[in-house]
Amino acid sequence: MAVKVAIMQPYFFPYLPYFQLVNAVDKFVVFDDVNFIKRGWIHRNNILLENQPHQISMSIQKASQNKLIKDHLLNRDPKWRGKLRLVLQHAYSKATHFGEAYPILEKLIEYEQPSLSIYLEHQIRKLSNYLGVQTEWVLSSSLPIDNHLKGEERIIAICNELEASEYINPIGGVELYSAKNFKAAGIELRFLKTKFRNYDQRPYFASDQCIQGLSIIDLLMHCNADQISDHLGSCTFDQPVAFC
Repeated sequence: MAVKVAIMQPYFFPYLPYFQLVNAVDKFVVFDDVNFIKRGWIHRNNILLENQPHQISMSIQKASQNKLIKDHLLNRDPKWRGKLRLVLQHAYSKATHFGEAYPILEKLIEYEQPSLSIYLEHQIRKLSNYLGVQTEWVLSSSLPIDNHLKGEERIIAICNELEASEYINPIGGVELYSAKNFKAAGIELRFLKTKFRNYDQRPYFASDQCIQGLSIIDLLMHCNADQISDHLGSCTFDQPVAFC
């Protein structure tokens, strides 16, 4: 049986292409036993505030690029959660679907879990379920993979452990992997490329304007679940496939 797998670090309220990747596979691996990246998207993202991108973030205890994602803990001080809630209220109180989206986001923000990787996995999984995306969730730290393996070798090892027939990666990683090496392991390599479509960000922008690439929060505030599901299908792969 064909098994499609994707592997990604957990991100904080990630943008649309992340959920397209989740939607494209049978098994989604949350890559939590790799080093934390301070300048990445693990703990931050962008929303729309006062007609321009605005960065939001979560508070982590002693964040370090010398520690694995799974070894980080959230800051116990509740102030960062309250601040984040207030920013979302200020940014989106007039958005079309604020009344529907905000309670979902508030519950995810307030989720009581000290582990960064488990907190983020819960957040992404719950949002995926809300959007009708079903997949099998796996923490990479739960797999018996040799941690000394790096890069492509480690990805292939995870795919083999999960009996993957296809590995799907965002298009940004096209230079990182060799189709020849994956084929030698019995795995087909594909790359997902998002085709961003405008959506209605009124009253903040006219109907023919749209700032793309923001956190999924922005889509939730301006679109219902069915509309976002339509955006999930707006992607292509290196080869034509049936599911997108």
